Amino acid sequence: MNRTIAIIAVSLLLVGCTRFSTRTNGPFARKQKSNPTATIPSGPAANNSPLVLGNSAQPEPPPPPGSDLVVPLRPNGLARGSDSAPPPPAGEILPAGGFPPEDPIAAFPPKRRPEPLPSQLPSPFAKDGTNPQPKTPAVDPAQAAFARNIADIKKLLAAATEKWNQVDTYEATVTRRELAPSGKTNDEVVFYQFRKEPMSVYIRTLSESAKGREVLYNPSKFGDKIHAIIGQGDGNLLYKTGDKAPAMSPDSPLVKDKSRYSVREAGFGTPINRMAEWLSKAAAGKFPIDSMTYLGLVQRPEFASPVAGVQLKLRPGDDPLMPNGGVRHWFYDQDPNSPGCGLPLLIIATEPNGKEVEYYFFDKLKLGTKYPDADFSPDRFNKKR
Repeated sequence: MNRTIAIIAVSLLLVGCTRFSTRTNGPFARKQKSNPTATIPSGPAANNSPLVLGNSAQPEPPPPPGSDLVVPLRPNGLARGSDSAPPPPAGEILPAGGFPPEDPIAAFPPKRRPEPLPSQLPSPFAKDGTNPQPKTPAVDPAQAAFARNIADIKKLLAAATEKWNQVDTYEATVTRRELAPSGKTNDEVVFYQFRKEPMSVYIRTLSESAKGREVLYNPSKFGDKIHAIIGQGDGNLLYKTGDKAPAMSPDSPLVKDKSRYSVREAGFGTPINRMAEWLSKAAAGKFPIDSMTYLGLVQRPEFASPVAGVQLKLRPGDDPLMPNGGVRHWFYDQDPNSPGCGLPLLIIATEPNGKEVEYYFFDKLKLGTKYPDADFSPDRFNKKR
């Protein structure tokens, strides 16, 4: 039995080998001999395998412009999201944000923090509770006050200068109290006449002190000399009250010793110009910022209505006439119905201890009086008064 089964198996095996060897690609197929004259079959298509080159061996063309940009160009050459880029083509679907999906910058705009409400100021985003907005630099109160003083005084001086430019002549009753260089205090009331062109001055003392004294100065006609009549208390062994004194230069010690100012400085133009000089020095920083102060309108007993005041604090050496320093005051008439409106009708100077060294008050002011030449001639002394 076993022998019979073995014979059947061997028979089947032989039959299978014979069939398998007849296959072209079988492992037991007979090897065909190569034919050198046979035609070589064509290869596979160029695109059938990544290992096979295409028919064309030319290099690939360069990439189009803008292919290396993070934001690709639109067909018209403009980057998506640029200000000059046209809207997307019709039919292009946009996301909810309204920007083309290929524009990452426009699709994701930078977030801004919300503006704080007025009730939330200073801003909750500020560090240390401070407002992040730029602040105006702090202004020094003293500097601000000084700037206002300068501006107010300039305005006052401009009005005074304009007024003085309109004046040709004036006369007034002047109260004069001053500490003369001789150390003697002059205290008198005088009648004062002034002509601007040609410059001429006539002064007659009205008060008991030096009563009868007359002074005349008209350099354009009678030389740079002072012509005078001796007043009470001015006499000496050679001259008595009422005598005509010899003409003297304003620079004579006998003249300079009796008054703080020269007759050449007569007229409102001198205090106006001096105020301008002090103001210029103060504005240039040559004085402390609190040295010059506009006092505003103040009520003085000399005037019926308020006058504008200016105060100047002087240090030792600032003013030759006040070597120890002190305080100067100017008071400008502000009454529009007054002929002296705008002019410094009251001038006062005091030493550091409060002692008065200058006081000049112009009262009963009249402007525009027409004086004949004879009023400024020494011959006037010969007329009955």
